[in-house]
Amino acid sequence: MATKQDTPIKDRVKLAQEFDALPLNSLANTALVAAFLNCSEALLERRRWDGTGIQFLKIGRSVRYRKSDVLAYLNGKTQQSTSGSRDEA
Repeated sequence: MATKQDTPIKDRVKLAQEFDALPLNSLANTALVAAFLNCSEALLERRRWDGTGIQFLKIGRSVRYRKSDVLAYLNGKTQQSTSGSRDEA
């Protein structure tokens, strides 16, 4: 599995732009979501495992995220103060 450090910055920017261009009801793979959130694929995997991450779909052996779920997750992370929780991505 590629990590944030393994993927060149240009490629991560390209993946993030690809995610951003998707229609709201589209499905995205882990690499696209990780690039968009600027986190590692491993972090997304850990969050799936412990149940604290973004809602996802398991299609066969593949994991997919709805773009709308990713954006809803981000909206739920909005905070008023830095004294709140210290979650990554």
